[in-house]
Amino acid sequence: MSPRYRRPKARKYGKYALSPSERAAVYYKGRPIKLRDIIPYFLPAISLILAHFVFTSDLGVFLTIAALIPIYAVMRYDARIIGGYAIGMLIVAAIILGVYNNEDAANLAAIYAYWLLVDTVVCEIIEYIREGRSKGEEGRAPG
Repeated sequence: MSPRYRRPKARKYGKYALSPSERAAVYYKGRPIKLRDIIPYFLPAISLILAHFVFTSDLGVFLTIAALIPIYAVMRYDARIIGGYAIGMLIVAAIILGVYNNEDAANLAAIYAYWLLVDTVVCEIIEYIREGRSKGEEGRAPG
């Protein structure tokens, strides 16, 4: 069969020829990993540690976790990272309740998870509004 009539090979990863980890390896191959690339993954953990160990009042916990909103909005970090932490905290709450049967600790973990979910939703709404404005400005005629 001539090469002209062969069907193109199906790509394994959709429109990309490489897997996500292979794309990351290619992206970071000649570029050093900077602190700006790593910070968004540690900020929710730092916020949770501060909320749990440093602040004992509800207002302090709220302000510590809510401080993630302006940081992620201004620096344009991906808010889904906070959502990942929230899902992880819900899993931790279920494990605490199921294995250790400690309802107070499970409730505290669930409350932290819900605050992180609120942060995620607020950051995503901010990003949605920001994208809507930028798309609206592109379609508008000058003058």
